[in-house]
Amino acid sequence: MYTGIQTIDGVKYEFSSAGICLGEKKNEPTPNTNTGTKTIKNYLLGRIESLEKRVKRGDLDLNDSVKIACEREFDDEIYQIALNLKPWRKGPFRINELFIDSEWQSFVKFNLLKPHLNELCGASVLRF
Repeated sequence: MYTGIQTIDGVKYEFSSAGICLGEKKNEPTPNTNTGTKTIKNYLLGRIESLEKRVKRGDLDLNDSVKIACEREFDDEIYQIALNLKPWRKGPFRINELFIDSEWQSFVKFNLLKPHLNELCGASVLRF
């Protein structure tokens, strides 16, 4: 878990004691620069893209949760990314042994549509 100031891919980021990314650490504040949410978003997108390039094998299973299995060597990194993406609205997800519950249980709606998916091929499904 990262805490304090950490340099990742040449960029300094500040982390809370709980390991949550607080944003890019600037040496001196500069007006009109990306700070806060945009900086954290850029940091997380960079981490996910880096991870995506390094994962060699992955399996996907879609049932009552989205299950993703990949090499276990990435478990700590996946945990840190997931922690920084909180709160989770849609889900649930299981990535290796990490279970991510969510506010909205998306599988309930999916299970309602599941018997009709062949009929819906190519159609737009809208909820009002």
